[in-house]
Amino acid sequence: MCFQSVGSTVKDQHKTKARLIEELQELRKELRSFRRCRSQYERLENYLRRKQSEYEMLLESISDGLVVLDEKSRFIHVSGRSIEVTGYSAENLIGRSVHDFVDSEASRLLNNQLELRKKGEISSYELEFPASDGKSVTTLVTGRPLFNDKNKFKGSVAVLTDITRHKRIENALRESEERFRLLAAVTSEGIMFHDKGIITDVNQRLAEMMGYAYDEMIGMDGLSLIDAEYRDIVRRNLYMRHNGPCEAIARKKDGTVFPVEVSGRIFRKDGKSLRIAAFRDITSRKMAEDRLKRTYQKLRLKKSELNEKSIALRTVIQQIEEGKKIIIEEILANIETLIMPALARIKEMSPPSQRTQIGYVEERLLEITSPFVENLRGNFNRLTPREIEICEMIKSGMMSKEISETLNVSLLTVHKHREYIRKKLGLTNKNINLNTFLQSI
Repeated sequence: MCFQSVGSTVKDQHKTKARLIEELQELRKELRSFRRCRSQYERLENYLRRKQSEYEMLLESISDGLVVLDEKSRFIHVSGRSIEVTGYSAENLIGRSVHDFVDSEASRLLNNQLELRKKGEISSYELEFPASDGKSVTTLVTGRPLFNDKNKFKGSVAVLTDITRHKRIENALRESEERFRLLAAVTSEGIMFHDKGIITDVNQRLAEMMGYAYDEMIGMDGLSLIDAEYRDIVRRNLYMRHNGPCEAIARKKDGTVFPVEVSGRIFRKDGKSLRIAAFRDITSRKMAEDRLKRTYQKLRLKKSELNEKSIALRTVIQQIEEGKKIIIEEILANIETLIMPALARIKEMSPPSQRTQIGYVEERLLEITSPFVENLRGNFNRLTPREIEICEMIKSGMMSKEISETLNVSLLTVHKHREYIRKKLGLTNKNINLNTFLQSI
């Protein structure tokens, strides 16, 4: 009984040991398999970590920003470029609704876009986003929806492109074009844009000038506005890079013609070389030029007539001078033959007190026959007759007192006359004796 019991126990122990060895072998297999799985997991984890790093680097390096919003439009992820565009840090954005940063109008736009995302639609739109520094940033937002594995909406991802600079350039260009259109609208010149002669745009002034409606002129051949006789001239001016103005005859829609001055310029638009031509109505100028030509012709005729009259006048003056000379010669001859002998007889019969005055009269008559008075009047025609008379007395050697008694005026009056005479003869403040000066004439 004891042997059987011992044998049974030993057998059980062998079975237990064999089972334990078998289980240990299984555990070793599972451990090796676990180690292989763990190694694969670590490799996969490293791969995913590396890919995540590359993905984050890619997001940070692209010029556009990227944001991820949850179903309630709250930020759950922002890329570095998004932070740069908005000026807010990730801590300021994560967990907050995008509606916290925009005005009511932009908020309505975002709600409309949210409804599109819930429907699975992708769209792009412009959004004015107030940056942290208070300035407005214009962004182009391209959004797409995110759904979970049960096709339930869980949010959206959006790419942000900063187009502030482009919008400013676009607005500046639009304002510039508007200013140009306003300028073209108010200018007195007709403006025509053309591409290889085909009209692409005109201002209202040109349409009115030519008698066309605006729509009629678009697509027309620009040269059809010019009279056929002048088209070659205008063609060379507009197409041969000659920018100076040229004159031509324009033809209206109703066939009426009128003179114009046409000038052109080349400029580039949207990569194309276009020309602008300016038409100026010079009808008034031509009329003025014609009037000026007619006036000039009349003036030439008047000048010719005046020249003829001047020749005739000079002839008459010459005849008058010759007549004066004859009369003077006759007067001088009469003085010498009739008056001087009579005066000499009166002087002989007069008392001594009167002979001085008669001698003065005699000297004056002699001077009439000399060139003194003529020279005095010719060279100093500003002297009055009384001043010329006093000059004659001074030249004859009479003193101021004698002149005063002879003319029956005060001595002060004679001094005043002498002063005026010196001034008119240019002797004021000059150390020149008046008698000596008169003797030299």
